[in-house]
Amino acid sequence: MIKVENLIKTFGPKRAVDGVSFAVERGEVLGFLGPNGAGKSTSMRMITGFIPPTSGTVTVGGFDMLENPIPAKRLIGYLPENAPAYTDMTVGGFLNFTAELRGLRGEDRKKAVNRAVEMCFLDAVLHQSIDTRPGDSGVGRADGWAGPKPEIRGAEPDPADG
Repeated sequence: MIKVENLIKTFGPKRAVDGVSFAVERGEVLGFLGPNGAGKSTSMRMITGFIPPTSGTVTVGGFDMLENPIPAKRLIGYLPENAPAYTDMTVGGFLNFTAELRGLRGEDRKKAVNRAVEMCFLDAVLHQSIDTRPGDSGVGRADGWAGPKPEIRGAEPDPADG
């Protein structure tokens, strides 16, 4: 499902990721553990196609992330550490918007949003503005569910959680 081969990322003279390789099959769970600065977030950003590697390859669901990123990214639900949000939108409006960005329309979009609301316990706040929910990543987590059922889900820890 995910295959990472000799992944390297440099920023000037600094090598942030140095030759990471692994494979994760359907149903397996993988976690990155390490101190700050170990390359966990940089690796996730390369695996999800947010930044390109200096060298190495990432394949998701058989799709090369550099050569064919759109179908690869459709298989991923990813919540980065500092996820953007449109603060003037309601929680429900934001989830509908992100589901539509992922190509869902009509009944498919409605089902995906309902699944996200249920999985992340957002019923009570569906009509609240996102900006009234400081420090709450439940909306961001739900965004990862508000699309076609992703095969891969990833989230970075909230620094406030310690």
